[in-house]
Amino acid sequence: MKTLIALTVAAVALMVGGASAQTCGFDVCVGQSWQAAYAVADYGEEVTLEPGSHPAQSLNFVTAKASEADEPNVVFQGGPGVSVAGLTTYGLRHVTFTGLDAGDVVFECEDTGIPVEARGQHPLDVAVLDSKLRTTRSENASSLLFARNEIGPSSTVNKVNASADSNGGNCTDEPPSNIVYEDNDIHNFRESSAASHMECLFVEGVQGLVIRRNIFRACSVFDLFFKRQGAAAAFGMSGILIENNMLGHPVASAFRTAGSTALSFSGATGTTYANLTVRNNSANAQILLRDDLGVAFTNTLIEGNLALQHSGDCLLLGVTMRNNGWFNPGQACAADLGDNQVSGWADVETQAELDSPTSDPTIDYHLSAGAWAIDRSPAGPVQDFDQQARPIGSAFDVGADEWMPPLDTSPPSAPSALVISDPQFSSVLLSWQASSDDRGVAGYRVYLDGALVADSSALSSLVPGLAAEQHGLEVEAYDAAGNVSPRASLTVFRSWRT
Repeated sequence: MKTLIALTVAAVALMVGGASAQTCGFDVCVGQSWQAAYAVADYGEEVTLEPGSHPAQSLNFVTAKASEADEPNVVFQGGPGVSVAGLTTYGLRHVTFTGLDAGDVVFECEDTGIPVEARGQHPLDVAVLDSKLRTTRSENASSLLFARNEIGPSSTVNKVNASADSNGGNCTDEPPSNIVYEDNDIHNFRESSAASHMECLFVEGVQGLVIRRNIFRACSVFDLFFKRQGAAAAFGMSGILIENNMLGHPVASAFRTAGSTALSFSGATGTTYANLTVRNNSANAQILLRDDLGVAFTNTLIEGNLALQHSGDCLLLGVTMRNNGWFNPGQACAADLGDNQVSGWADVETQAELDSPTSDPTIDYHLSAGAWAIDRSPAGPVQDFDQQARPIGSAFDVGADEWMPPLDTSPPSAPSALVISDPQFSSVLLSWQASSDDRGVAGYRVYLDGALVADSSALSSLVPGLAAEQHGLEVEAYDAAGNVSPRASLTVFRSWRT
C-alpha cells in the first residue's frame, strides 16, 4: 500500500506508526523539512503538502534515489493555498512538484559547499507542473519538464545553463539535456539594472530541448535567447525544437526601450547549432540567427512561422527557410509563402503597452476569420497551439494557431412551395424549392405521415406507400453540422389517384 507523507506548516517531529497516523491522518508525518520527506519516500509515493506558507526549502541528492533508470517519481502534491518561499535543489532525482505557489525554483549541480553525497550529481528526471513560479533555473539537468505553469513576473532571468563551477568536479562533464518547457505562460521579465541582460528564457549549452505551446509576453530584450558562454563553451547546442509558441513583442523596461527580437540564436566564433527546428511559431518580432558573430548552423529548419521578420540572409549555410509568412516587406525567401502580410491575430500588444516599463499585456495570437495565414502551407506539425489536429481546412495554417471555424448553430430555412406531380396509384413525385443556409444545405429528408421515407440532396423525391384517403407529406432541410430546418408540409387526398 502506498505510503502518504504529510508536510505540516507548523513544525512537528518525524513520527512513524499509529500515533503519527492519528496525528496527521497519514502513515508518516514530517515537519517543515521537505528534504526529510524526500529521504523517506519510496519511488512512486506521494508527499501531501498541507495548505499554508512553507518556508524556503533545500532538497539534495540522496543515495537511495541514485538510480539513473526510469523510476516512478516521488510526487510533492500541492494544491490551493500551498505556497513555498523558494525551492533550491542539488542533484535532485525522480521528483515531481505540482500545484505550488512558489518563488524561484532551482535545480543545480554543485561540486562544493553542499552535502558531500550531493556533490557533482546532475539533476535527473524532475518535473514542475500546474504551479505558479517566479523563475526557473537549471544547471546541467537531464530529463527536466516544466508544464502548464505560470512563470513570472521577475527581475531574475529564467535559465537553462551549464554549470559555471570551476572547482574541478563532475558538474561540467555533461551538458543540460532533454529539457522541456510546454504549455507555460511566461511573462513580465524585466532587468533590475542597466547592466543586466534580461529575457524570459536564456538557454546555453543544451543538447536536447523542446519549447512547445508556450506564451512568452512582456519580456525585456528577448523572449528566448540562446548563447554559448562560460562553462557552456565546452558544449555545442543541438537537438532543439521550438514549435507552436506565441512569442510576444519585447517590452520596455526602466533601463531600455522596447526590443525588436523575439528569438535570438547568438554566440561567438566556434558556437554551433545542430539539428535546430523553429516551426509554426507566431512571433510579433524578429527571428534572429547571428551568423554575423561567427555562429555556425547545421541541419537548421525555419519553417511555417508567422513573424515580423528574420535576420535577412535567405542563403545562410546550413539553414533552410520555407513556408514562412512575414509581416515586413522584402522578407520572403525563395521557399517562403509571402511577406508584407497582416498577422490576422485576435489581440496584440498596443504601442503604449510596449513602451511602458511596467505593463504586463496579455496576448492572443489565434487567427481571426479571413486571415492570410489560413490554409496557406503544404506542411506543418500534427497539432497546433491548442493541441487541435492539423490541418483543419484544405491546407496547414501558418503560425501557431490552426484556425477553427466557429461552430455552426444556425439551421437552414424551411423548404417552400411543395407540389406533387406524376400521380400513380400508390405514389407521387414530391418537389419543393431549395432552402438557404449560411454554410450550405447538405440535404433534405422527406416524411410520409411522420415516417422517414427519403433522404436526398435533390429538390424532389418519389413518395411511395400512398393507400389511405389522405396523407401528410413533410420536408426538412439539414446542414453539415446537423442543424435542421422547420418542416414544410402538404396534405394530399384520395383524388391524386388516376
